[in-house]
Amino acid sequence: WHDAIYDLTPVEKIGDVWFKREDKFSPDGMHNGSKFRQLIWLFSRKSFPGVASGAVTGSPQLPMTAACAKHYGMKCVQFSGARKNMALVGEKLGAKTILVNPGYGPLLNKRAKDYAKEHGWLRIETKITVTKSDADIEAFHRVGSEQVRNLPDHMETLIIPAGSRNSAVSILYGLHR
Repeated sequence: WHDAIYDLTPVEKIGDVWFKREDKFSPDGMHNGSKFRQLIWLFSRKSFPGVASGAVTGSPQLPMTAACAKHYGMKCVQFSGARKNMALVGEKLGAKTILVNPGYGPLLNKRAKDYAKEHGWLRIETKITVTKSDADIEAFHRVGSEQVRNLPDHMETLIIPAGSRNSAVSILYGLHR
């Protein structure tokens, strides 16, 4: 999967609007998008025996992390506020769910951080991001920044959906580069 993270996703024009089709990035045929691309990059940097991740119940981070763990042959523990929805999808991919009450993002993230540190595992931060060092942050966003290479030169307006804003930062970094 690692080699696929640099494949450019297509740009399609529908009517007068151009769309960057990050949904077409799907190495496993199940999960897709720029978050999945960044997750694969995180997994491929160094070998770990397992991965710990904490995310709210409806987050696609849980099954995407479980899918990567399965692909890379790693154990996976996910911290969630409930054993339903995305947590169950992760379990179907081999993850173990540890319930945390209350299931708020910062507490789930802390539990995953503590567990990963205790076991020498990779930890996936909530919202699939990186906050460790300037070099790590730059390298993380460099992966997504490559996706601007096939945007049409004549584009004047760019609309970027902003959930966690990681993709927006990567796009703006790519335009700067």
